[in-house]
Amino acid sequence: MNRMYYSTPILFVKSVIPKRKTSLLIYNSFRKEILFKSNFRMYRFGNCCQKYFENHAKICYTKNRKVIGGMEIQHHYSESGKGFPLILLHGNGEDHSVFAKQISSFAEHFHVYALDTRGHGKTPRGTAPFTISQFAEDLAGFMDAHGIDKAHILGFSDGGNIAAVFAIRYPQKVEKLILNGANLEPRGVKRRYQIPIELSYKFWSCFSKNHPKAKPKAEMLGLMVNDPFISIKELAKIRCETLVIAGTRDMIASSHTRLIAQHIPHARLTFIKGGHAVVRTNPLAFREEVLKFLAL
Repeated sequence: MNRMYYSTPILFVKSVIPKRKTSLLIYNSFRKEILFKSNFRMYRFGNCCQKYFENHAKICYTKNRKVIGGMEIQHHYSESGKGFPLILLHGNGEDHSVFAKQISSFAEHFHVYALDTRGHGKTPRGTAPFTISQFAEDLAGFMDAHGIDKAHILGFSDGGNIAAVFAIRYPQKVEKLILNGANLEPRGVKRRYQIPIELSYKFWSCFSKNHPKAKPKAEMLGLMVNDPFISIKELAKIRCETLVIAGTRDMIASSHTRLIAQHIPHARLTFIKGGHAVVRTNPLAFREEVLKFLAL
């Protein structure tokens, strides 16, 4: 099955800085695409191109038996391969197709589950809190519903944040952990990326109470402004072997990525050539690092 994504609405914010030229900020709130024009030069961060599912992947739904926030949620996910479970968690505003270039290779070695997080892709928003903490609980519910006692967990961006929180709360459920482009708190994101996100969040939050279409955008951006908040002490609770991955030009500060790796007891660190989304832009190098780590 092929699936195409279309560009989501783009927010334009124009600001005049004293004694400087007018700057134009363009931020695509759902796909993490940021365009920033300053001094008549345009920089593009992220990617909002077409994305595809793996043709062979089995597209499924699951109804979690674990009641969270007074409701039962349904996860949309792809499932392929056989062997030890490997769960893939995508980033903010995405869905599991972000792993389209990886699933078939991973499925040669593992039973791969690639999830759409609550309120992302085809998984409904529900009524529970829209937070990283809740998403970690959702993952526990998903594993319980499928009889998965233990799995490798790979999370990209916000998915990495979910994976970290999950490993802290449920260490007995994680065999090996891979954190790609994760951050402990919003300050871990470089300011040239975080400032546009914060401005967009404030803009959409102003209209979220009176305009239903604005609320989902504010919530999605809120995941990058109000979440996560993981302390250094909490990282010590992650007892499994962990691989911390970041791009050489990542939106997460390299010092912050190193801090994460330094404070997880059994962690190793690797930087892959590319930006934040090396899982897409440098798939071969990413795959090699992951499979080498999981094979140990």
